[in-house]
Amino acid sequence: MGRIWIASGWMVWIFVIVVMGFRRDASGAMKEIRAVWVPRWEYANPALNAGAQQERVREIFRRARDAHLNTVFFQVRGQADAFYRSSYEPWAAFLSGRLGTDPGWDPLALAIEEGRRNGSEVHAWINVFTCWSGSAPPPEDVSPTPLYWAHPEWICVDQRGKRMSIGEDDYVWVSPGIPEVREHVLNVVTEIVERYAVDGLHLDYVRYPGIEYSYDPISTRRFLQEKERSKRVSWAAWQRDQVTLFVRSVYNRVQQIRPKAKVSASVIGVYRTLNGELDGYHMVYQDAREWLASGWVDFVVPMTYWRRMDAIPFGKLVSDWVAHASGRYVCAGIAAYKYTDDLSEIEGQVRMSRLLGAQGVAMFCQESLDSGGLWDALGNGVWAPLANVPPMPWKDDVPPNTPARVSARRWSPDKVMVSWEAPLAASDGDLAAYYNIYRASHNPIDPSEPERLVHITTDGVTSWVDHVSSEEGYFYAVSALDDGDVESALSEPVWIGPGTESAKCEVRSAK
Repeated sequence: MGRIWIASGWMVWIFVIVVMGFRRDASGAMKEIRAVWVPRWEYANPALNAGAQQERVREIFRRARDAHLNTVFFQVRGQADAFYRSSYEPWAAFLSGRLGTDPGWDPLALAIEEGRRNGSEVHAWINVFTCWSGSAPPPEDVSPTPLYWAHPEWICVDQRGKRMSIGEDDYVWVSPGIPEVREHVLNVVTEIVERYAVDGLHLDYVRYPGIEYSYDPISTRRFLQEKERSKRVSWAAWQRDQVTLFVRSVYNRVQQIRPKAKVSASVIGVYRTLNGELDGYHMVYQDAREWLASGWVDFVVPMTYWRRMDAIPFGKLVSDWVAHASGRYVCAGIAAYKYTDDLSEIEGQVRMSRLLGAQGVAMFCQESLDSGGLWDALGNGVWAPLANVPPMPWKDDVPPNTPARVSARRWSPDKVMVSWEAPLAASDGDLAAYYNIYRASHNPIDPSEPERLVHITTDGVTSWVDHVSSEEGYFYAVSALDDGDVESALSEPVWIGPGTESAKCEVRSAK
């Protein structure tokens, strides 16, 4: 990025922020990622029994629905342990109190079920190269054997030849420069995507732990061999390549198994700087721009955890990521945990992300939204209009067919039943996965106006009951969306007034 906080740039960004503060939200805000990270400890706690843990998962998805979110990054791997049924790694201790003990329920399966019920995409969130954390090593007598014990030769080594050690607050990492490490995590990914109908895979800690790692014997030997073949290769470039090789292998594998599933990655908020501060490129060997340019992720979630008026301003960081997205998507990470008592900062960052061209935002984390009533505040504020996840044309650009035979009839003085027929399969074979219902007091209905979208169905249901006064009349129209979030044209609208009469009317195509 260069020196992003020099004085002249800072003054420019003060001006930009002020101007943006007085601009209205973009009219197309119905298509945006609205995500929240749900860390494993926010639903799994050995102090709670299995039933209470399951209810916690249900509660999280209900809150996401009520706040009009549409995406949940649900953590299922933290430190080479599993919050799902795994053949490669032991059940997490957070679930039962003991590593490797079956808790009697499957968090990922339940999350997918609740996501379908509540209209949220579920992206399985995994920590990639972390191996263990805590004040003591994991027990050895569990199955599968923890990586910490099964492969001590995989653990990162510093420049003095010392292996990473257990620390209370820090992770022990395995080295991305070891092919067997990458293959193991790829097997973990493969199992998740094959066994579970996830909407996406979200990669975290997909990098090295720091500039001092990893000088393990396997990585060092492989680098020296490469150096013999190409004198120009540097240690830093080689390590960046190891991480990128892994990301590429994950994307290709997911595409093979579940082509519509989205691959995303949490990345360091500052891509590259010359000032010696923390960045992704130099300090942890993470070249996320290369992943975007090569099409090896569908979107990145830069952890842009600064205020709009900080020396490193939030807006400048987001703008930088958007400018180098190479046709893929950017979902700005917002540090909600820093602003639990400052709703204006959170809402300002959401609005700024829209204006800068990001495709959405992600809040860290769910627990922070619990504080200070942020769920309700966002759902009634910047997220008040409903929104679909934006389609990704490089994955699917064929819209489904339009719903047919839309009808509206009054059930009671304050209830209107809207129903329709599911359309036939589109030219690419896709069926409708869910539907948008639009309502307006005038005709034609303009679907680009966010307030016109009044309901998004789940699980392909073909009816909905609207609660409206019988003293007013409305036009209704319905569109279909496939599992790639591509939207059809609107149906012909129907009118229902204080009585029960209906009529076909003109409608604009969906945008």
